[in-house]
Amino acid sequence: MKRRKIILKAHEERRIKAGHLWAFSNEIDTLKSPLKEFSPGEIVDVYDFRETPLGSAYVNPHSLICVRIFSKRIGANLNKNLIVERLKEAKRLREVFFDKPFYRAFYADADRLPGLVLDRYDKLIVCQIYACGLEKALPDLIDAICEVYKPEAILLKNDAPVRSLEGLDLYVDPIMGEVPEVITVPEGGLNFKAPLLKGQKTGWYYDQRLNRDRLFRYVKGSSVLDCFCYVGAWGIRAFGFGAKELCFIDSSAQAMDFVKENIELNKVNIPCDFIVEDAANALTELVEQGEKFDVVLLDPPALIKNKKFLHVGKQAYIKLNRLSMKLIKSGGFLVASSCSYHLNEYELKDVIRRAALQEGRYAKIVEKGGQGLDHPIHPTIPESYYLKTYYVWIS
Repeated sequence: MKRRKIILKAHEERRIKAGHLWAFSNEIDTLKSPLKEFSPGEIVDVYDFRETPLGSAYVNPHSLICVRIFSKRIGANLNKNLIVERLKEAKRLREVFFDKPFYRAFYADADRLPGLVLDRYDKLIVCQIYACGLEKALPDLIDAICEVYKPEAILLKNDAPVRSLEGLDLYVDPIMGEVPEVITVPEGGLNFKAPLLKGQKTGWYYDQRLNRDRLFRYVKGSSVLDCFCYVGAWGIRAFGFGAKELCFIDSSAQAMDFVKENIELNKVNIPCDFIVEDAANALTELVEQGEKFDVVLLDPPALIKNKKFLHVGKQAYIKLNRLSMKLIKSGGFLVASSCSYHLNEYELKDVIRRAALQEGRYAKIVEKGGQGLDHPIHPTIPESYYLKTYYVWIS
């Protein structure tokens, strides 16, 4: 059967020719390429309005991102051979940076298969798919993962709400081997347990690893507040760098149970407090109690899901940063993160500026961090750069 074409409207090809891998539904010439006639996940060839070839893609007529290019070559097939090639390329890059097989093994567009995320925990691979074309290619994908990583177990952790935008079901499926409910991840000479089957995302936040490594400059001999702590990685890493006192905040009782387990696992022998409550409420209560800390670690979830919520989300970030600054002793530090793509590094800097101004505090940004080396940034796809962290001196 002859493969069908997607034709873009005039001048809508410029972003793709610059290196981007997406086309949106409003960029398609629907007279030449009636989207409703294509099936979700169908493999197509993509052309500009002059019918100059742009590449091979999977299409989803029901999604705003309706075209995802996986090869700049017309007629390329999304099969085991191509997937193996991409996985091997990504694996070679990770092996430059990591001496242990614990990392984000594949990062979607940056590794040239849009809609695929793989996390590696030694002999376990956790796979997350959020593109219909890859879901249809699942047998070849699993075969490719087995060939490249030789795992003992594979978990499909396909419960991310973003799948709904592609019309995909949400599910968690241990598709191969014995998948544990809890994983153990080494980081910075410590070990951390985290829930996998019923935990957040793909189990662990590898993207913040380098930012946690940077804590050694800030926390020795300090009292540290870890806000949105999840399983305690930031705070316990601070202990590893010589913190003298820890306080953890998270709204999840399950997460806090893991914090306590990780404290025991890593023989944390300094005073620790645990607060299971909404972060903003907990911070407000600590302010009212007159508590002070040398360092506040602020790593909230993405508070801005799309651009129309930028203003509301930014106000939420300002509130959290203001409350954090109220709790910081003069000469202490705020470590402020945002994983919201729509709040870019300049917007986050403005959040810090406005929070400090409103609180009458003086802030100096002394260091900036981003996502880990296993989350490479595609230079033409700004959406691949989402994590920002500022280390801020407060007086």
